[in-house]
Amino acid sequence: MLSIETILDFKFNDLARSFADTHGYGGGLYGTHGMDEMRDDAEELTVARGFGLISGDAMDQPLPAAPGGFFYGHECERIRYQANAETVTAGFERIGVECWEWRGYIAFDASSAKGRKLAEEYGDALAAYPILDEERVSELEHEAACHLVEQEIRLPDGVNAEDVLSELPETPYCADCGTGDLTDAMDKLGYTQCADCEEWLKTETTGALCYDCADAYSEPDCECVSTYVDTMRHLSTHVDTTRLPLRLLSSSYPTESDVREIQRGCENCYPAIYPYAVAA
Repeated sequence: MLSIETILDFKFNDLARSFADTHGYGGGLYGTHGMDEMRDDAEELTVARGFGLISGDAMDQPLPAAPGGFFYGHECERIRYQANAETVTAGFERIGVECWEWRGYIAFDASSAKGRKLAEEYGDALAAYPILDEERVSELEHEAACHLVEQEIRLPDGVNAEDVLSELPETPYCADCGTGDLTDAMDKLGYTQCADCEEWLKTETTGALCYDCADAYSEPDCECVSTYVDTMRHLSTHVDTTRLPLRLLSSSYPTESDVREIQRGCENCYPAIYPYAVAA
């Protein structure tokens, strides 16, 4: 068992001591998050001779480390944690003081007077305002917005997330806070979603179907629908040659109402689809 002298020989800042007292078992020296554990982890992970935590807000909650692959809060919260952690880590690296992740928080070598001073400066700044680097937050928000668009929409060829974001009045980056009206943005770009699947079609026709979905309406041993679909596909030849990459200006797509109308007028399809109407 470690002696109290061993603990006293290892430097702690005030926030680390209070955190150990609150979360430790047996007066904060031993047990989960106690000072012994802080010291042991620091000596195992680093060559530090001290352990300090940084105040992350006005309530003196320890500053979180950069989130890993699994984060269960809002994306806007993850972005703030990421940006602040990057700023703090870079700051300690600049002055040559070790810092590391400890139980989801940023810890640093509290034996360094420079380190303690920098930690206090970061704590004071975060008590007044929750973001240390607005520019980095903006970069992360934009990356998150592009990722969100790509998750929510199966983007058609020739359209990227930047195109969709340019049509939105506000940039959505947190799905929990709202995705914005992505459908309206695609509509402004001249796209309509297939009535039967998630594919976006370059058309303003209401009730349009992609070629595969339209072809799926075909009845066995009848080519009326497939002939109609092939005709519409053949008509889709309008290409914008003024922009690179080349983009389809407009396409001719079948519609569900047209497919049903064709089948109602087909002597093979009508009795197969509407047997009761024939019986009557």
